[in-house]
Formats: sequence, C-alpha cells, structure tokens
Amino acid sequence: MYPVVPQGKDPNVKDILAVAFAAKGNDLIVGNKSGELRVITNGAVRRILTGHTSQIEQIKFNHAGKFMATSSKDRSMRLWNFADLNQQPQVLNDHDWVWSMAFSPDDNQIMAGIHSIVQGIRAEDVDYTIHVWPTKISAMSGKLCGYVKKNLSKSDWDQFVQDDNYQSTCPNLPANNK
Repeated sequence: MYPVVPQGKDPNVKDILAVAFAAKGNDLIVGNKSGELRVITNGAVRRILTGHTSQIEQIKFNHAGKFMATSSKDRSMRLWNFADLNQQPQVLNDHDWVWSMAFSPDDNQIMAGIHSIVQGIRAEDVDYTIHVWPTKISAMSGKLCGYVKKNLSKSDWDQFVQDDNYQSTCPNLPANNK
C-alpha cells in the first residue's frame, strides 16, 4: 500500500485526477489538477515533474516500461524517458484536448483520441480524431525527415532512442553528432 497523504491534510496535495503504476519497479505516478506529476516510491515523493499547465488527464507507460506519456487539458502530451527524468520530455502539442491515449502493442506508436474544435464551426461539429506519432527511430525518421532541419544530437539520441548505435537518421541533413 502507498500511504499518499489524504487530500485536504496537506496544502501541497492538489486534486488528484490521474494515477498509474510504473511498468517496472515500485513507483506510483500521481497527476493533479494543476498539471503537476508526483513520482512516489515506497510512500514518499521521490520526484515532482512539472511542465503541464492544466489538469492531468492520463498517465500511460509503454509496454517496455521505458517511456511514460502524460496528457493534459493544456492541449499537450509529454513523452518522458522514465529511466532519466532529468531529461526534458518530448512535447506533442499539435492538437486540442487529448481524451485518451495508448501505446501500440509493439511500442512503435503512441495514439491519442483528440477533441478538436475548428474555429468558425458550430460546437456540434467538433472533430474527434485519432492522432498517431511514431516512437521508434525507424518509424520516426521516415516521417520526420521532411519536417526537421537537423539530425538528432547524440544527447537527444541517448534520451529518446536509447540505443548505443547512434546514427544520422535523415541522410539529406547534416550530421549532428556533438
């Protein structure tokens, strides 16, 4: 059991809206109304993660347990390297409110159910779509090389790819192996 301080007893504990166990280990992750994420280990707050500016909607881990995705009413998803929380998360925010998200069974993609309001459209004409982002370098490079202006740096590679075999992923762009 994780003795999290009951709401109302600690002024630092805000409305808890999302909870998830880490895929590996003893960590419990709690998301609150203000967008703060707390990593709790054996009943004690080990780490506070910030960046979201509105309530946390969901917390999901990929099947391998390496990445944690969080969604918020601030219209963003964040992909965290759970093995190194000192690294900044990858922010995905080309959408409106994320209602739901899931990793594909092979961890190659993260999918999000999106609630999008198109300006000038009536409320009943809201667009409900599923957005898909690749999470593996082989899938990412094919989709992203047309959008990015540089290859991943070595530190970016270490954070998001987690493979010792650093390589340039976009052959049409200069190397960025610093």
